Amino acid sequence: MNITAHDIRTRLQTMATPGLAAFSASLIPGLQLPMLGVRIPALRSLAREVAKADWRTALREALPPDTFEQVMLRGLVIGYARMDWEERFRLVGDFVPLITNWSVCDTVCSTLTDVRKHRDEWWPQLLRHLESREEYAQRFGAAMLMDHFMTPSHIRPMLEAFAATHPQGYYAEMGIAWAVSVCFVKHPDITLPWLEEHRFPNSVHRLACRKIQESLRTPQEMRPLIRALAKQTPTHDTQNP
Repeated sequence: MNITAHDIRTRLQTMATPGLAAFSASLIPGLQLPMLGVRIPALRSLAREVAKADWRTALREALPPDTFEQVMLRGLVIGYARMDWEERFRLVGDFVPLITNWSVCDTVCSTLTDVRKHRDEWWPQLLRHLESREEYAQRFGAAMLMDHFMTPSHIRPMLEAFAATHPQGYYAEMGIAWAVSVCFVKHPDITLPWLEEHRFPNSVHRLACRKIQESLRTPQEMRPLIRALAKQTPTHDTQNP
């Protein structure tokens, strides 16, 4: 079934709630595209429909990056559609430059679960995203590692990659810090020494400690130590000039 740009735009407008658009936009500082106000579950449902139809033509012709929802929908279709890993790898590479906010980044990353079947192939590319000079490419790399590589064999090289990254903005810093906090929650014995030795850029260290304290999964007996580690960071970030 062929889906046109008019079809998708009409569906999005039908599902849109203007009041939601204003509220959601307020949560995404620096939003660069118009927001229609479509809830994420509705976008996921539409993406699954497109993924079962002629999704390649839809990506090529029916999903220009004109609104927040169209960009989000594009990423979700790439996640849901059936294809081999090489094609998904290529489409994701083309999609990453379209990411300009945390919402699209994090939602699409969580949808790309097929990556778990091909971790060895994806790993080098995700490290290259962390080395990018673009804020949201770095966040994408961090979020993908957090969502799909939190395994015993990947935890140490993941922490090494985060420690070597020079974040290019707050949302990159927060993405890496969030990933470090999940590393701590899932593998505290491995991650704690990295925090005690202040191996991460100071901004990431402070944010990671904050996220660890906010997590309900952090043991109570660990919280005083994490608070102390957060206070020990110098105000001048010598690791991230």
